[in-house]
Amino acid sequence: MATHKTKTRPWDPARTIRSDAEAADYLDAALELGFEDGDFRVVAAVIGDIVRWKGMAAVASDAGLDPESLSKVFSDDGNPDFTTVLKVVRALGFRLHASTDASGSAGKG
Repeated sequence: MATHKTKTRPWDPARTIRSDAEAADYLDAALELGFEDGDFRVVAAVIGDIVRWKGMAAVASDAGLDPESLSKVFSDDGNPDFTTVLKVVRALGFRLHASTDASGSAGKG
């Protein structure tokens, strides 16, 4: 019986994004998941994927950040502050927006 070795490589989301619209949908899904789970590390990871897709040096320049620090802050161990997130989201050409919680669990305001 012959054995076959299957070669695998890690999946890289940055290689599968094909347009700004897809990147925006990817970020929207991450934001939803972050709100549902209360864990926003996935949002930082997705922003990092999109930054790598757009080009680290270009996004860093547009955001007024150093490429090395940008790479580090959006790595698996990174913890970007909100100001950095906003700078990078703006440099990517995106906007964050809020909407009401359809489940009604947010309470009355």
